[in-house]
Amino acid sequence: MAFKSSRNGQTAKDRACGQAAAADEARTLSAELFDELEDFLSAHYQAPKAAWNTAAFASSAALGCAGITGSMPADNAIPGSVHGMLAETEGRGSAGRHARPRLFGLVPAAHARRSDAALSVTDTFAEAYKTAEEPAPADVDDFLSQSKDTPNFQHTLQQLIADRQLENAVIYKKAGIDKKFFSKIISTRNYVPKKHTVMALGLALELPLEEYEQFLASAGYAFMPSSRFDLIIKFCVLHQIYNIVNVDVILSDHNEACFAPE
Repeated sequence: MAFKSSRNGQTAKDRACGQAAAADEARTLSAELFDELEDFLSAHYQAPKAAWNTAAFASSAALGCAGITGSMPADNAIPGSVHGMLAETEGRGSAGRHARPRLFGLVPAAHARRSDAALSVTDTFAEAYKTAEEPAPADVDDFLSQSKDTPNFQHTLQQLIADRQLENAVIYKKAGIDKKFFSKIISTRNYVPKKHTVMALGLALELPLEEYEQFLASAGYAFMPSSRFDLIIKFCVLHQIYNIVNVDVILSDHNEACFAPE
């Protein structure tokens, strides 16, 4: 079987061998860094709090304004069902059927035992309002006009490419982005691509950590300690691992989504 040669004389077999070698190199690198990366994740990862907890706090605030106070559940005490929440009553016994239902530990203020060491929900909000009386900016228009002078994402990307004297094609190929989409990113004013795309472009530019974080910020993004994906990319930037194939293998080895489409 004959392999067709490309314009530069490279055959399909040569390209396949090169890709296989690159994949083997990436796997070796990932294996060498596996334990170190796991330690990095253990030290920096912060699990996101359950979304229901925010809703529960909002509910307690509304009830507090109505003269009801009480305690919030622990972060890990997720109620099993609405029926289970309403089934919790105080004063069970001979008058249990007449007991007042409790929601997330909230009871009418008249029946609640208040501690001197803790503030009720209403007291907490009152304190917050007392300490949040800082004056608003004197001139909002001036503030907005100053914000207009901040370079947008397109300007930042173009400037970084120009500073490194690189061709656009080098960047979008290294980032795994097609030419048409890159043209949209670079030419559409105030267009901001998804975070993964911005991260891939930052890797293609081979930015050190501080510049990488500034690049993310120009698009309105940042490394999130609650995202293992983000922390792995941060780890790669710290270790100057910019090749997207190497990064993808590391992501895959830690059960995270890759940049390359499946």
